[in-house]
Amino acid sequence: MATSWNITLNDTSPVFTYDPCYDGFGLGNGWQVWYSETGYNTAPANTGNGISAHITSLAGANVTLSFYGSGIELHGTANCTFDVTLDGTFSSALNSTSNVLYSNQTLSEGIHLLTLTAQPTSGQQLALENAVIYIGQAIPQIESFSNTNTTFLNYAGNWTVGTDVHVPGGDFHSTETMGSSVSTSFGGSSAVVIQGIVNWGNWQYTVSLNGTQYVLNASSFWFIPDTTLFYEGGLDPGQTYVLNITDSSEDGNKLSINSVTLYQLQSTTSIGSTLPSSSKPSKTGEIAGSVAGAAVLLAFVVGFLFWRRSRRPKTVISAPDLDVLENENIPEARATYFPALSAAHISSTTAIEHAGDFPLVPISRKTSTDDSLHRRESEIGCIVDRW
Repeated sequence: MATSWNITLNDTSPVFTYDPCYDGFGLGNGWQVWYSETGYNTAPANTGNGISAHITSLAGANVTLSFYGSGIELHGTANCTFDVTLDGTFSSALNSTSNVLYSNQTLSEGIHLLTLTAQPTSGQQLALENAVIYIGQAIPQIESFSNTNTTFLNYAGNWTVGTDVHVPGGDFHSTETMGSSVSTSFGGSSAVVIQGIVNWGNWQYTVSLNGTQYVLNASSFWFIPDTTLFYEGGLDPGQTYVLNITDSSEDGNKLSINSVTLYQLQSTTSIGSTLPSSSKPSKTGEIAGSVAGAAVLLAFVVGFLFWRRSRRPKTVISAPDLDVLENENIPEARATYFPALSAAHISSTTAIEHAGDFPLVPISRKTSTDDSLHRRESEIGCIVDRW
């Protein structure tokens, strides 16, 4: 039995902390979200097509990720140097000629903190596509519960069911009422993932796992129909967990949930009682276990086709196949997508081609529970990741 697996977190996930901001205008001012087919944004709430990346030309712009695992790879590209701080150990003036910006596969199993800081000079840039987290445990069974599964998920407050062709499964639960929440309890799992929407008009939300709270931000200039709103690994399969997601913004700011996924021990059940057949969790397009064998090959193909439509950000693969990452999206095949590789230097004119189309201050957004967050957005003209 394989004893290692991984999970991929897309750059659009709020679990990343971007500084000075999550999304804005002008690469020289911070981070800007870019899509391989759409390019840069021209108006709030546009839908991006293709592979996304966070790109910056600002020296000192950084991204931080806290994760549980035994290894990590950061995928992207850069024609500049960058620094990495991992668990307090600082490595300076790093560079990469491939689409693997940074890799460390020798960490002790546990919680780690990584910060990557871009150090571009004139015309240079760095693009981050995703992070692959490696976990040194037996490959889990993946159980995904749709937002419409009210046997598993308990909604409180004012929620509505919305539909959108870009959302996997087509349906999502959404609220604009501060204090509205959705909760569940589960056991037998080593990790949990919440999928949802990041969009213009979405705002802060609070995730509580057995009383530990995390405040995150689901706001972006883009409409991102499915990304990881929350991920927590290193759970004790023998323990029961209570998970709660709450809209912690002023009324009028949205929180949208697509699904909750549990990474379970192969021989355990995710909740205390057996679900009726109509409420059993649905399988997602991720791949678990060894890629050897016809059954897994079929699942691999189905997963890839599903990703092409929805770009699900989670993948589980076995230790012998760690070179194959995120639904057959092999690094060498991705590298040419990034504009940083199209030339040795990117001119400032190209980098901020659509800058004038971005509002300096977010429009049609209610006042946040933290007014200083909006003041900071006004000052720097971009969406602050979290406060």
